[in-house]
Amino acid sequence: MEGGAPLILPNPGLPTDRGNKTNCKIAGEFFATWIASSGTRRGAGVNATASYLRLYFNLVGNNTVSDGVLVGWFVDKQNQARKDGSDAYAKFLNTTIQPVVSACGSSVCRSLGWTGNGDLAGIGVISSYCIEAFLVTLYMAVLLSKTLFRFKGRSWLVTRALMGTLADVVTGVFIFSLMVAIASLVFITNAYRDADLSVTKYDILMAIIVTGFSVAPATLLYGLFEPAKALTAVLRFALLLLWVLMIVVAIFGYITDPLKAASEAGTIGNAFETYCEVVSARDVQIVRILAVVVGGLGVLWGLYQVQIILRPLGWRPGPGWRAVMAVVAWLAMVGSLVWLMKIRGRSIWIAGDSDKSNDWSLGQIVALATWIPPFLNFCYILMFGVKEAHGARLPEGYGVTLSPGDDERGGLTTGQGMEETDTEAQWLGPGATYHGSLEELARLRSPEQ
Repeated sequence: MEGGAPLILPNPGLPTDRGNKTNCKIAGEFFATWIASSGTRRGAGVNATASYLRLYFNLVGNNTVSDGVLVGWFVDKQNQARKDGSDAYAKFLNTTIQPVVSACGSSVCRSLGWTGNGDLAGIGVISSYCIEAFLVTLYMAVLLSKTLFRFKGRSWLVTRALMGTLADVVTGVFIFSLMVAIASLVFITNAYRDADLSVTKYDILMAIIVTGFSVAPATLLYGLFEPAKALTAVLRFALLLLWVLMIVVAIFGYITDPLKAASEAGTIGNAFETYCEVVSARDVQIVRILAVVVGGLGVLWGLYQVQIILRPLGWRPGPGWRAVMAVVAWLAMVGSLVWLMKIRGRSIWIAGDSDKSNDWSLGQIVALATWIPPFLNFCYILMFGVKEAHGARLPEGYGVTLSPGDDERGGLTTGQGMEETDTEAQWLGPGATYHGSLEELARLRSPEQ
């Protein structure tokens, strides 16, 4: 109403299309403020509403109707529709709000903004996931192929450098995996207690999938790596802790439903996820399947531990068992990473420039820094050899002795008081002892000889 006379507005016809960025920006800003206003999330900013209604009724540049009148009409229309019941309100939404989405599509989604859970799926963390998957795949291939092939020449030097950095990579994988699992647990427990309903189903799936991803490489390397007994106990405890964290995250993820919580609270929840499909029902099913597969890894690992316990009774787990564990863990790792990238890629495509998950921060840089020590050590060993690389990290008075071990694959031991004989290497083979220079030892042991 204006001056007591009925307000007569032109027939609506939103003159927008996906290629008209100006009009879609106006429509998107209205849609965003209408959805996400504080408190009810059902109101809209005055300026955004007026601009949208002028576009909606073809009144751009027409000063015969003021912004106040247009906003008043909109508020009265919305309130009356609410009073008239759900059918009337649904009609109001379809005739007044839905045209924004129909006409502009993804432009509306981009106006809403999207954080993308940078803590668990930011650009730096994603890069670290990819580096971890590459390193684990590389070391798995080397560890499995060492029993099938005999490396020669440069390939032997590269293999030696890789084996010399294996402990560094294993340590990095376990530390990184534990940090990811703990971060997921903190996030998902906070989401379970979330009061403002800002958490999305996307966030929940990310927490579950990255935790499952973090368990797989740790399980793989634990099955193939053969460290000293003391380190084995530490890794076993760390892997057990990873499994416990994964189970807790999966349980909280199962019982946390952001959309249901929003519906019970009478709100729409997260605006972007509600009106812009980021996670489909198929995505949820795939993540559940991956969680079951990763859970199967726990069963295999448990059986492997039982076999170790039963060794005194004559039941020894063969290398084939560890190879099976490694392959299953690798498949789970790759599957989790592929689906993680797929879901994340879709959200970025929908959100466009409004996506915040590709913003670099200190946490993203720190995540990448996890893999710097193994890389530097690999380069050092490649240039100077295993003895020099590992000896440089020992305190004064300690040195390195090269020893092939029982299976002649080569290993490292350290001892004190070797400063006068650290140019000598002791090679203990089956039934023989060798004393000589490192150069002579390397020449004798080289596959090219």
